[in-house]
Amino acid sequence: MMTKEKEVIEIPLSKQKLTLMLIGSIVFLVVGVLFVLEPEKYLSVVCRNPIMIFASGFASILFSTICAFYLVRKLPDNKPGLIIVSS
Repeated sequence: MMTKEKEVIEIPLSKQKLTLMLIGSIVFLVVGVLFVLEPEKYLSVVCRNPIMIFASGFASILFSTICAFYLVRKLPDNKPGLIIVSS
């Protein structure tokens, strides 16, 4: 009988990319807060409804907050981002 050794490839998380994503998430959060606080200020030809701008801002706050929490938890983590095991 032949035994095969399993080859393991570990790909680490990129701290630089995680940091850039966190900065983007914070910018997205700030824009969402501005949309919620003053939706009339951001009326345009494309979107003339302040309720839609308010809803977009609320969705932006929700999404970016979830992303920011995830990224803050992942930044200090030293576990590999992806493990590939050949069989």
